[in-house]
Amino acid sequence: LDVSYNLRIGVPDTDQSFHHLLGVLSIKLTEIFDIDLSFAWDRVESPTRDANGVTPERDDFRTSFGLGVEF
Repeated sequence: LDVSYNLRIGVPDTDQSFHHLLGVLSIKLTEIFDIDLSFAWDRVESPTRDANGVTPERDDFRTSFGLGVEF
């Protein structure tokens, strides 16, 4: 299990902070096959509006699954 967390804070405007969390679980099934499961979370404290005036959500979540083969 690997977990990493990054935080970037704007100075002097602390409303401009960005968070990034990544967790990866690696499982060795056999001598040949591995499975990787990952979860990522990104957060922007003050998202900016796009050209259409739409403000995106502050949080973004992603998960992924990988199957590895060693030969």
